[in-house]
Amino acid sequence: MKFARIHGAPGFNTITDKYLAKNNLSAERRRMYIESWKKLRAREVDIIIGAHPGQCKTFEKQASRGDGPNPFIVLEGWPAFLDGLQKKFRETFPEIEF
Repeated sequence: MKFARIHGAPGFNTITDKYLAKNNLSAERRRMYIESWKKLRAREVDIIIGAHPGQCKTFEKQASRGDGPNPFIVLEGWPAFLDGLQKKFRETFPEIEF
């Protein structure tokens, strides 16, 4: 059985200081976002479906479909996707440790 997952909000626009202040939200939302990575890493994922086609090269994968292996099945893709999010988070919020 194959498992597909979509990460519907991988961006950080809803956890910036400006957004949190404008919407009267606690900075604890950042900690919740970080904690979600632990839960997501524990999931078995064979197929990643990005919220936007560029995130996971959806169109490129579709174009490369043929008689060979299914290009959407990328077993190492999920940890790499999460690693990329964490790297971007560190660059965006260098003052926050996790």
